[in-house]
Amino acid sequence: MSRALRTLSATATAAGAAAAAAYKIGDFGVGDALRLARDVQRGPVILTLDLTRPLRVREATGLAALRTRGRPTLREVVETLLQSAGDERVVALVGHIGGRVGGLATVQELREAVATFTATGKPAVAYCDAFGGEGGNGTLDYLLASAFSEIHLQPTGDLALLGVASEVTFMRGALDKAGIEPQFGHRHEYKNAADQLTEHDFTPAHREALGALVDNWADQIVDAVAAARRVGRDVVRQAIDDAPLSAGQAVERGLVDRIAYRDETLEQVRARVTPDAELTLLQDYRSTSRARHRWHARNAPVVALITARGAITQTRRGDAMSRSGITADVLGAALRRAADDDDIAAVLLHVDSTGGSAVASDTIRRAVLTTRRAGTPVVAWMGDFAASGGYYIAMAADEIVAQPGTLTGSIGVVGGKAVTNELERKLGLETRAITSGANARFFSWATGFDSEQRARLEDWLDRVYDDFTARVAEDRGLTRERVHELARGRIWSGAQAHERGLVDRLGGYATALAAVRTTLGLPADAPLRLHTYPPQPSLPDRLRGKDVEDPAEQHLAAVMAALAGDAGTLRDTLREWLQPAGVLTMPFVPRQR
Repeated sequence: MSRALRTLSATATAAGAAAAAAYKIGDFGVGDALRLARDVQRGPVILTLDLTRPLRVREATGLAALRTRGRPTLREVVETLLQSAGDERVVALVGHIGGRVGGLATVQELREAVATFTATGKPAVAYCDAFGGEGGNGTLDYLLASAFSEIHLQPTGDLALLGVASEVTFMRGALDKAGIEPQFGHRHEYKNAADQLTEHDFTPAHREALGALVDNWADQIVDAVAAARRVGRDVVRQAIDDAPLSAGQAVERGLVDRIAYRDETLEQVRARVTPDAELTLLQDYRSTSRARHRWHARNAPVVALITARGAITQTRRGDAMSRSGITADVLGAALRRAADDDDIAAVLLHVDSTGGSAVASDTIRRAVLTTRRAGTPVVAWMGDFAASGGYYIAMAADEIVAQPGTLTGSIGVVGGKAVTNELERKLGLETRAITSGANARFFSWATGFDSEQRARLEDWLDRVYDDFTARVAEDRGLTRERVHELARGRIWSGAQAHERGLVDRLGGYATALAAVRTTLGLPADAPLRLHTYPPQPSLPDRLRGKDVEDPAEQHLAAVMAALAGDAGTLRDTLREWLQPAGVLTMPFVPRQR
């Protein structure tokens, strides 16, 4: 038998054996077995990672997966980098940097994963066309690149290591000219969410809190770059003050290793490892690495990954085209479903939110507590933001994990309205109302608060703040007095929050999984199986539109229903889909039922 035939036979045998076993072993499927069999013959790999675009927010399925092909999530990148570090067939890593993949916490998360790879001694090269420059700030891009063992920069590219700035546009002057009066209250002096509307400049408390945060972020960046590049902090500080630097100047200061174009970088890396190494995109490598991981973790405990990203509201509003953010009913249902699922050992709640409704946040916190009381541990993994309501929904978890650069805290409340009656007068508009009840127009923008209504607003702010801080004290094991010192609406970095007991561990995805193992009483190296939760609907359910949130899939389901004879469903869906965009303006005939 020829060598080719023997190879084909061995591959087919391995695929058949693995596929046969797959029906008995967890969620390891036939597709995974075929990928494993195909991967047996794979040679050395140079892993290539495109970090020039923002990462996808959630793992996509169905039609959404086709539309976002090539854009992985943060978890997918981190998980794959960690797996590739231990894969002897992966001989090098090349990252294409530039374009702000996310905020400081996201960059720190990626740096940790890259550092794990570089610790193996394998070459890890970051290539960038330009770190900012031409109108951009390249600080975060360079911070990410510094985790690689080498940095290559295009000859014409600059190093715009400009530092950290937080700009706030105050709109009070414009609102005054327009005839809009902002009437807001807050608890307490550091709760500055409405300051953009109510102030002309920073208040002393606003300036103090934001200044401390910016300084802390800047220190984190300088320390990380200095350690990675093995230069003094003063060298990094001077580079920031002298930026933007040319490529040549960046090399002279030890901040860049080589001036090269991208094709030259790839050729140099390949020559350094082995000429027959295959350039493989991280997404393509992931399909086989996931199969290996599933095989090794086939009997491991299952962890439900629930993502909470965006503004927090109580229920969904609007049509199918505008569904986004965190809704208490949906997220609460996902947590309860995980608690009722005997296959789920723990929940990993990924929070990336600057807040929203206090009532909705409290509803979600209750769902977290209910899940824990049902015997399912919950670990909160914070992203770039977990502030105000974002902190509210995380604080009841068994453990909270945040990056040093996560923006968190903001334990406080703000409320009120913008009164537009003067604007209406200028425009020749007149709003009149017939009411029943002294406060029927309490939230109407056409009229301001009277003295009694203002007192009611202040009472509401006190009540919400007292409830919020009482729950923080309960969840974090702190006194009410201590919580008030840490709260008052003040924002903290993850590092500052950790020092003050608002966060349990500093780190990212790997640290969060370590916290999960701790809560489950597992060894530090115990395998885990992560499932996106709630489970995604099957293809038949997608075609029927069952449990489908993606608008494109909902419309496809309507088309399928129409083909099955339900023309009314198709008509109604087309109306919902096209009218908001102004495509159809003629009225539809009401459907007879």
